[in-house]
Amino acid sequence: MGLASPTSTHRLRDTRCSDLGSLYGVIPAFQSANFGRVYAAYGGVFVVMSIAWGWLIDKRSPDFYDLFGGAIVVLEVAVIMYWPRAKAI
Repeated sequence: MGLASPTSTHRLRDTRCSDLGSLYGVIPAFQSANFGRVYAAYGGVFVVMSIAWGWLIDKRSPDFYDLFGGAIVVLEVAVIMYWPRAKAI
């Protein structure tokens, strides 16, 4: 016996999840700030939230390298978003 065939409820749920996933990639494009900077910050939040999800939901404690890598990502986002720059002409 194979897996049960998906019902219309499952397909509807999967479609909704797919729509949400599409929004995940589109929302940064509508920000008024520099797209690249917003996308970098968005990626940094994703990395940190992934570590938090694993810790809180999956009950898998991050090791030193997970935390160290997350700290590097947060620092990189801070540099990209807030480092002083010369005004563009």
